[in-house]
Amino acid sequence: MGKAQGDVWYNGPVSGWAANVKYRLAPEWTIGAGVYENNPENTEEKDNANFNLSTDRANGVMVPVELAWKTKKINDLAGEYKIGGFWSSKDYEKIDGSAGQDAKSGVWLNAQQQLTAQSANGSRGLYSSVNLTFNNESTASVANTQQAAFWYKGPLDTRPMDQIGFGLGRYQFNDKVASNSNKNDEIDVELNYVYNYSPAVMIRPNLQYVYQPNGLKETDDAWVAGVSVKLNF
Repeated sequence: MGKAQGDVWYNGPVSGWAANVKYRLAPEWTIGAGVYENNPENTEEKDNANFNLSTDRANGVMVPVELAWKTKKINDLAGEYKIGGFWSSKDYEKIDGSAGQDAKSGVWLNAQQQLTAQSANGSRGLYSSVNLTFNNESTASVANTQQAAFWYKGPLDTRPMDQIGFGLGRYQFNDKVASNSNKNDEIDVELNYVYNYSPAVMIRPNLQYVYQPNGLKETDDAWVAGVSVKLNF
């Protein structure tokens, strides 16, 4: 959700005050909720901004709620399905410039499912995920997003801990924005490989293709190559 409404839902490593609670309704069902400080000062690039304890410039709070279902009912393979939504306590100017204000809000659907498993090692196999978000179009410049991904754990017998993945994402801009700025949608494609050098070191090179960056037809499509490294201590 933070990729579409980053001015109220902050992705890491942005700091902020927060509290979460989760309750298990049944062995397979849980419900969770939280309260997160919405403080734009935490996103600024300045000394000590990444560890800011002050709430002087806070714009209220953001409240997410999520219901999750973990199951093995599909071919006895693990899956997790979620539905959630969020609401901001602060009202924002409407995206089309009309009078009045409205809250930032949205809902999401998430599904992750293992599709196949090798008989010798059940964790090796094909996995998939789907993410859908729908935002309050009166205050969000991105109306909705769709992402789908597939990855295979243990593609090689000699590299049982590695993964190869492919993902596709689409960002549909709000019609109220598109009509004023010639925006349509952006489509992103990524191919990556997770190389687990050791249990403590992960290296993931990736290749991305971006169609209509920022939804602008006049902007050239882009190829992006990257690499990420993760260290576990």
